[in-house]
Amino acid sequence: MRICKRQPNVSSERNLESCRTLYPVDRYPFSDELCNFMDDHPEFHRSLKLFNKKRFVFIPIIGTSHLPDTEGEIALDQIIGMFYYDVEKRIFKQDYIVNVAAKNKEFVSYSQGNSSIGNYVRRIHDFYKKYGKNGVFYYKKDKVTYEHRYNSADALPDYDGLRDVAKKIVMKLNSNK
Repeated sequence: MRICKRQPNVSSERNLESCRTLYPVDRYPFSDELCNFMDDHPEFHRSLKLFNKKRFVFIPIIGTSHLPDTEGEIALDQIIGMFYYDVEKRIFKQDYIVNVAAKNKEFVSYSQGNSSIGNYVRRIHDFYKKYGKNGVFYYKKDKVTYEHRYNSADALPDYDGLRDVAKKIVMKLNSNK
């Protein structure tokens, strides 16, 4: 996984204003295409924890990955992981977004829930089934599947300084009480 840092493409400002107003690029490293998609598909935007800023604090490190080439057409899909701190439950959570075929034209959010909502919001269970072969590609140590909930910063995946940034965010929140 890697940190995704992108600057806005000035030439593609068709629908960016509302997304860029909510999520300035200096704090939210989202592509212009993802912002356009959020603007055009409010059900997708609402499915993200990002939408509930009062409860979830965004951690500005985005992880991306792909399945092995041996997995056929879905190996082209880019998996985007976005992490948050849940202020109410005092745990860390994650959104999974799939950039279909990595073309930056269609995105699917996988969230908690019992049913899919349209073409762009699906159940987290469906993510693990489709992209993880029921967990094969998303295992931590000792065959424990990666989850979308983590009890502490130390339980988060250890890449690109994610744990350190998460700890700093929690310390800052605690010092502001």
